[in-house]
Amino acid sequence: MRSKSIDLLEMQRRSHARSADSVAKTVRFFAGYSSEVTIGALAGLLLLPSFQASCLRLEMLVHAAVSANGGNTHPRREKLAHWIKSASSVIRHLEDPIEDVFASRVVFEGKNYRVLEGLSEAGTHHLQVILNILEDTPSHEPFITVRNQCRSLLVLSVSVIR
Repeated sequence: MRSKSIDLLEMQRRSHARSADSVAKTVRFFAGYSSEVTIGALAGLLLLPSFQASCLRLEMLVHAAVSANGGNTHPRREKLAHWIKSASSVIRHLEDPIEDVFASRVVFEGKNYRVLEGLSEAGTHHLQVILNILEDTPSHEPFITVRNQCRSLLVLSVSVIR
């Protein structure tokens, strides 16, 4: 028997076309809506542990909202819920069940700080490595400024998580 050859390049082209079409449709969700308010509302949901399983979907919607031309309309709760539900058809197959903690701890200059994990694998570990390196830098400029900025961001992270 003769086997049918598979054209992987053609399969990839079709998949890309479907993805591009889905992204274009998602961007059109936001036509007429205020970019600032929409992005803020969607990004704010990323801070809620109850939306951890939808993190990828929410990030995709934030990126789409950034790409869209803004308007003046403020999205209502029902519209946000509709967007989140509609986006699931585009990205649900890429979402994982909750496996990791929502927030983790890092130590900088002897103090504990909580940070959000997000989608990155081992993000807190890599952040801790960078903070450890930063702690060992010389005590003069520009290192003092960088340490102060990092400390400020860590304090902000703790405030946001509360």
